[in-house]
Amino acid sequence: MGALTVGPLIDSWIYQSDAITKSQLAALDSFCQLPTSVLHRMRDEIPSETLISRCDVFHRGRTCTQFHLDYFAKGMKFAIRLYVPIYIATVLAPKYKCWLWGPRPALAPLVVRYLRTCCCLTMMYQVPLGFSCLSPSDRHRATVRMAGALTTLAFLAEHEHRRGSVIKAVGVYTTGTIAARIAAALQLPPLVVKLGQIVALSTAMAVIFRRTDPDSSRMTRMLNGYSDQLTATEDDAMR
Repeated sequence: MGALTVGPLIDSWIYQSDAITKSQLAALDSFCQLPTSVLHRMRDEIPSETLISRCDVFHRGRTCTQFHLDYFAKGMKFAIRLYVPIYIATVLAPKYKCWLWGPRPALAPLVVRYLRTCCCLTMMYQVPLGFSCLSPSDRHRATVRMAGALTTLAFLAEHEHRRGSVIKAVGVYTTGTIAARIAAALQLPPLVVKLGQIVALSTAMAVIFRRTDPDSSRMTRMLNGYSDQLTATEDDAMR
């Protein structure tokens, strides 16, 4: 499921960035923490199929090891700055009475869960970049698609009960991207494209973020982060 969600997004991000809305593209570029010059070089040289080395595109003048060490540190700092206010507002603030008067929640599990989320966000870009460096293939389109599929490995860094939420959030971007590519291929009028984007986004939000209940299908519950073993236990209990 993660490969189907992230793979098309990575491919569009590099090869068909014009089909992505400006707001989505700005968010994806911001999260990746690569310099603007590198992003321009990536979109100019990789689709041309004429470059000799992808490493020269992403970290010109630096070794792969040096680049990835620096990139991980930079990505973690960005993720921490991004998630601190979100985490405080959504997790810590609602439980302020517990923090003030007790019983206080265990701090270590909260920190570990928070760092795993930050690591997941960082690895969603580091995994495909790492595969780009390791792959000896000069078939760049195939390499990009394989790198996008392998980005699923980044979800392993996230807590198992939150992986579904991360995949769903990425799925909204993927849905909008695919819809934009279809609209461009069909050469639809701008008004129809805008209305279609609203409908596609609303539908994606309604379907992907729907709440689960005991009557929900196993697939729906798995998409919401419940393991197959857990759903099987629940089904057996209901019989």
